[in-house]
Amino acid sequence: GIVSRAAARTRAGYVGVRCSSGGSEISTSSKALTCVFGSKVIPHPSKVHRGGEDAFFVCHETGSFGVADGVGGWIDLGVNSGIYSRTLLRHCRATVAVEKAESLAAGLNSAWARLRQDGAAGGTTVVLGRMEGRALSLLNIGDSGVLVVRLNRNREPRQREQPQVARVVFRSHEQAAFFNCPFQLSSDENGSDTLYEADTFQVGVRPGDMVIAGTDGVFDNLFDDEIAALATTFMQQ
Repeated sequence: GIVSRAAARTRAGYVGVRCSSGGSEISTSSKALTCVFGSKVIPHPSKVHRGGEDAFFVCHETGSFGVADGVGGWIDLGVNSGIYSRTLLRHCRATVAVEKAESLAAGLNSAWARLRQDGAAGGTTVVLGRMEGRALSLLNIGDSGVLVVRLNRNREPRQREQPQVARVVFRSHEQAAFFNCPFQLSSDENGSDTLYEADTFQVGVRPGDMVIAGTDGVFDNLFDDEIAALATTFMQQ
């Protein structure tokens, strides 16, 4: 079968999916790509005491993942948006991965409805992804993002001795109303964006690709070519 290796990291890191065509730890069919994840959260030092504001989930069996970044401005109202982001992704894991919603948008809609029923306050950006055969479905609201990085194949005989270099073949775009005010799902009925604002994508992926999803803590501090250069080292292993 087809196997992917993955690592997840938020705030100062990434959610990544490495696909390869070797042996199988998790397999579905010979035509499908499957995923294996690792995960880590590194909160901002000033937010460690309240658990940070970033959240993630991964599901090996369905190749699903999510990254959310609680909007920090809510702290001025005495609200910890980290609770909001973590609770939303807990519901997203249930709807997208366990209940296998028809689409990421449908899964997010159900998860957000459950969050409102919980009475939680706050706001968050969100990225969701799910492998569907040999394509990756993605949904993004806010200023988190997703890159798909692919290792160039040296096909000419004279090029085969040259090091392979990764390049970005897909990138989502940040959504913001204005500087430092990303699109967000929130408990403020008058101020929240809606699922109609979500960017959705179907991205063809290949064995060997790496998918990197992260919060603005990643993309505000690293250019795409720097991320690709870091990915190159890992992908050549």
